[in-house]
Amino acid sequence: MPKPKKQTAAQAAAVAALAQAVNNQAASNNNAAAFAQVQGAPTQAASPVAAHTTAVQATPNTALQANEAKLHEYAKTGNLSALKALLTENPSLNKDAANKLGATALMFAAAKGHLDVVKLLVENGCNKDATKTDGKTALMSAAQFGRIEVVRYLVKKGCNKDAKKLDGWTALLWAARNSHLEVVNFLVEAGCNKNAKDTNGWTALILATHYGDYFDVVKFLVEKGAKASIKITEKGSFQGKKASDLARTDEIKNLLLAKEKEEEQAARNNNVNANNNNAAPPPPQAGLSNEARLAEKQAALAALQASHPGLVAEIFGIKQKIRNELAAALADLDKELEAAPRNGVTQVSGGALGALYAAAKVKEELQNPRVTSIASGDNNKDDDDDEVVVVGAKRSVAEDARSAKRPKQQS
Repeated sequence: MPKPKKQTAAQAAAVAALAQAVNNQAASNNNAAAFAQVQGAPTQAASPVAAHTTAVQATPNTALQANEAKLHEYAKTGNLSALKALLTENPSLNKDAANKLGATALMFAAAKGHLDVVKLLVENGCNKDATKTDGKTALMSAAQFGRIEVVRYLVKKGCNKDAKKLDGWTALLWAARNSHLEVVNFLVEAGCNKNAKDTNGWTALILATHYGDYFDVVKFLVEKGAKASIKITEKGSFQGKKASDLARTDEIKNLLLAKEKEEEQAARNNNVNANNNNAAPPPPQAGLSNEARLAEKQAALAALQASHPGLVAEIFGIKQKIRNELAAALADLDKELEAAPRNGVTQVSGGALGALYAAAKVKEELQNPRVTSIASGDNNKDDDDDEVVVVGAKRSVAEDARSAKRPKQQS
């Protein structure tokens, strides 16, 4: 067997150079495949020509992807100085660049509570209401982790406070679920819907009752008017349950049951008022008897008392005051009648006069010299025979007194 010829030094160097070139090409192909994976492209190996073409075309995108990765990393870690430098050096950088789940740099910074980074991103045009693929926003991320300063800032900047995920969760639901009382307080005071429900009927109050670590959130929501009567619609063991059904202490259960009763009573009152408002007014009825008119007035008074108890009490107070003033006026009149002989009246039989109008008329006629006698009689309940005799007075005075239903006179 012939012996192989020995390689010269030049030949060995050429072989080594060729081997290095092959290794470089393999590395280039591996880099191209890795980048294709990031982009979601197939990972099969490319030909040397194709690999060269891909590398040339991907260079700008590779650099952009690298800057976006830096953008996200600086937002997560709160590296404000590095982020400022990145934005300054790359003014056209897409600040809302998102990962495969749709998360943006602003969402990462909000979740971590890096307020300065959040401000910088918003000031540089980041979309405050951008959503992940599931609909979650930066505000929801901040509320979920109790980042109160970030929540305040984003709300102040006008983000959508009641935005919902695809499953219906809002920032308030996230905060209540995780017992972040300060965030719950702020969002409620800022006007968030206290009774917003997710797609399964869970509200902030139900979440705070079932999952919350502290019951201060439950008490706060009840105090602020969150409804305790809402039922879960989710199929399964929770279906049809209310917050009170999920309470873990007697104190919270009793609080929620009392709130339910309050809501039931309010609903009944609203139904009564709605029926009263929607009812057509009764047609006018001619020729009603005195009994029918009295019943009509009593019914109207009862309805008024039911809807405005304070007003009715005030009316009765005024009525009582008028009665007291009338009694005082009649007492003064009786005194004048007792002193009547000095004015030329020959006989007065005292007694309280029945109505202020008739009494005023009688008092007026006392100045008439033709008045010679006033007599008031018994307390006969037979009003048909009642009379007031005013001797020498004008006929109108007698009629006025008679209409006031004075007691029957004695001869």
